[in-house]
Amino acid sequence: MTNVDVHQHLWTPSLVAALRSRREPPFMDGWTLFLDGEPPYEVAPAAHDIARRAELAAADGLGRALVSLSSPLGVEWLPGEQARPLLDAYHEGAAAL
Repeated sequence: MTNVDVHQHLWTPSLVAALRSRREPPFMDGWTLFLDGEPPYEVAPAAHDIARRAELAAADGLGRALVSLSSPLGVEWLPGEQARPLLDAYHEGAAAL
């Protein structure tokens, strides 16, 4: 039997780049995340290192891990023209996994 984790958040390089290209929340400056109504948050780069996360999943006995876009980013509340580049970047990175 293969163990499956159905709730992990992984930010691929394409999503991080899209967040860094923005100047309004949600955006990143380096590894600092800025969200509406929240204090700046220092993101741990290792938490989004794809090779490291794959190693951790294997060490945890996972055969599969389903990743999703983290809703606290607030992408679903953005106007379509602002959300689309972030969603496209997320989908591009997720497809490459």
